[in-house]
Amino acid sequence: MLNLTDSIQSMKFTPSECLRMEINLNMSIHGYAWKDIGDVLYKFGIRCCSDTDNVTLVVSTEQFNFLVNLL
Repeated sequence: MLNLTDSIQSMKFTPSECLRMEINLNMSIHGYAWKDIGDVLYKFGIRCCSDTDNVTLVVSTEQFNFLVNLL
């Protein structure tokens, strides 16, 4: 699972949810500016890490809220 957090709140996402979030992020107004976030979502989504790995992605509160709303 990928743990998305802004250090206050957090949510866990599956690889398939991460891929869907990454596609929606790419099509958004933040797609280019937040490409580093998209890269993490994509790599986790295609399972570059094993299923037993827990990945934590720390983002700002603005980014957290935007990403959660993408799903």
